[in-house]
Formats: sequence, structure tokens, C-alpha cells
Amino acid sequence: MILNSKKIKFHLKILLLVIFFAVVSFEVYKSIHSGDEVESTKYFDKKILEALEINIQAGTKFIRLAKVNDSWKITDPIEDFASEDLIKSILNDIYSSTTEGQFSDSNTDWSKYDLVSPVGDVSIKAADGYKLEISISLKKAYNGSTYLKLNKFMDQKNEHFILISNMAWMDLIFKAPLDFVSKKDVFDFQTNEVKSIDLPGYGLFSRKDNLWDFKAASNQKVDSAKAEKLISMLKKLNIFEFEAKSALKSAKVVQKVDILLTSTSKVHIRFYDHFKPCVRTSVRSNLRLSHNSTSSIKDDSNSDLEVGEKCQLVSVDTAEHPFWVFKSAIAPILSYKF
Repeated sequence: MILNSKKIKFHLKILLLVIFFAVVSFEVYKSIHSGDEVESTKYFDKKILEALEINIQAGTKFIRLAKVNDSWKITDPIEDFASEDLIKSILNDIYSSTTEGQFSDSNTDWSKYDLVSPVGDVSIKAADGYKLEISISLKKAYNGSTYLKLNKFMDQKNEHFILISNMAWMDLIFKAPLDFVSKKDVFDFQTNEVKSIDLPGYGLFSRKDNLWDFKAASNQKVDSAKAEKLISMLKKLNIFEFEAKSALKSAKVVQKVDILLTSTSKVHIRFYDHFKPCVRTSVRSNLRLSHNSTSSIKDDSNSDLEVGEKCQLVSVDTAEHPFWVFKSAIAPILSYKF
């Protein structure tokens, strides 16, 4: 019995030591991650799905979307109908996102979460004065989610929360205005629908029995097979952003392309002598963008960043607005040296 008693005491000591070290380890872990601990609860309510206005800002870029007569429109910096499916998807993603958080007060150190100068902001307004302001941090939480600062305006009361969310917020705040436009494919015809291509002052491509013929305005010989290449180039034009119709008032047409479809409808394309500098970027999650920066977006890795290239104004009668394309992309079309 004595031996058994000694064994029992020995095992008890081992067990107590294991419990002691487990408790100490847990307390150390808590002290290290105390800033990341948040309480699981629901911070986005169903009113989000009934939004009437969405504002998105990242640096100097600002986009406003508004519900007008039960239809979503983008109202700033361009005016056009917005994709209902895209906006519905965004609102659903926000509402259903896995979000944890805790109430904050005036003593909250927002710099700890990199939210003094957030990388972007999203505000959502709904009926009855419902409003959310969401600031997005570039800093990641302990589980790789995004830190958010949430301001809720309910019954004239403003409540602040620090949240972590698994939603891809960077994808939202860095969307371009054209990403929201419901009809951004201005060349929506199929190649086999094209009956003729008239290039005023240059010549006419016409198709019969799937064979192309070309009648030049001069004695210049042109490979008629290049008609399909011209169509392909037009359809692949990368629209940069829409521009208000007022831009056409100060622009002069430098070239025309008139396309006749088998349905006897026509597509009139006009290229104007109106240029502006363009900057196109591929935004990545490791991007650092100052909240109030007026400088160009910078990417610290390889991307399709193009700074200072010229854009030329183009209009198509099938589009509700003129748009910009890179001059380098339309140079072969304008010169017809393809």
C-alpha cells in the first residue's frame, strides 16, 4: 500500500505540473493576443440588403451608387445604369460575411489596428436614417481577416466597433467605376453579324458568302482578310472609363468606322482629337495607399501599372456614353496598318 501511495503522489505531482504549465501557457497566449480577441456576434443587420446608397472611397478615387426608381445607378464620377446583380452580390457578401468584433470607446487606440488612416472607406445608407460607415485597414488580424472600424448610426445614436471580417474588402474598394456599369461591352455584336465595314476616305469592306471583299477609295491594295482582324481589334478595345457627353463638345472627329450588321442596323464609331493622361493599375492586397493621398497609386510588385500613357476619346452609338481607350491600342486601327 505504501508503494501504491507513493506512486499516486508522484502521478498527482506530474498532473499538477502539467495543469500549471497549461494555465501559464494559456495566460501568456492571452496576453500576446489580447488585442486580437473579439466577441462573436452579428454586426451587420438585414437593413444592408435594403440599401439605397453606397459610397466607396480609396485614396482620391470616389464612387457613388444610388437606387433611383428601384434601379441602381452609378452617379459619380460617371452616370450610368449599374449592374443590379453585382450590387446585390456585394450587399449579400457584407451581410453574410463572417464578422467578429467588440464595442469601442473614446480610448480605443485605432492606430493599433492601422485605422487612423484607413486604406479605404465604404458607407451604406438605407431607409429610416439607417447608415453605416466602414473603414478598411490594410493590416490583417490574427486569423488573416481584415480589420474594420464600424460606425453605426441607429436612432441618431452613433456606435463604434472594431471588427475583423473575412470578406475581400480590397476587391470592393479598388473596383473601377466601369466595373459597376451594367453595359460595358459596347461592341456587343458577333463577328459573323458584320455585313460591311466602311472606313470613310479609305475604303469599304463587304462580306458575301463568308468571303470578304475590299473596295479602296484609292488604288491601294488591301488584304480583304484583314477585315476580321479589324473587327477583332475593335472588340478587344480596353475601355478605361466613361466620360460625360459634354466632353464631345470640345472634340473633333479624326476618324470614323461605320459597321453594318446583317440585321441592317449600324454601329457608328467615332475617334476624337481629345486626349488625356491615363493611369491604369492592378491593385494587390499588399498595396499601401495613403488615405488622403493625391499621388498616383503605387504597387511594390510587378503589375500592369501604366503611368502617363495617353488616352483618346471614342464614342459608339450603341453606348450611352463616350469612353477612353489607350492611344497605343487604337493607333493600328486609326492608321489601318494592320
